[in-house]
Amino acid sequence: MDEIFKDLKANYPSAYKLLNFSESEGLDELLEIGVPDDYVAFYNLISFESERSDGVFGLNRLLPVDSSSIVTEPEYLKSYKLDKIADLFVPIFQSPGRQQFGYAKIDGRWIFCELDLGVEPVFEKTLTEFLTVFHQKVKSNGYIEEAGLNGLIDEADM
Repeated sequence: MDEIFKDLKANYPSAYKLLNFSESEGLDELLEIGVPDDYVAFYNLISFESERSDGVFGLNRLLPVDSSSIVTEPEYLKSYKLDKIADLFVPIFQSPGRQQFGYAKIDGRWIFCELDLGVEPVFEKTLTEFLTVFHQKVKSNGYIEEAGLNGLIDEADM
């Protein structure tokens, strides 16, 4: 994971400065529910993004660890694609449109999902896969920085 942020610092130094590289507080409660190892490793490296950030991860802003933000209400946890209801959703990122990306626990397994009108699996099956795609775009200068925007815009979204 260190390589991702080394390349981010080299290619997008202003975005890199929006991240707080310190171990997150509050991980203990999430460890009790068995969050995946990549979640723990990520939050042991980075605790949050600056409040003034619009989103370093392709306009997805890293949320701080907060057990009170875990979604447990069944009406928000329906997966129409899987025809199942998740037990809970642990947010990691939030887009400007308020959609969240994180881990949903479905049938005892953690699945990387988007929470919007329910929870739905996304192309990347884990946080590690999400960060791998992010890293590839960082290395290939696949993001755009705009004046007045504190974050990175995925060039493919333009």
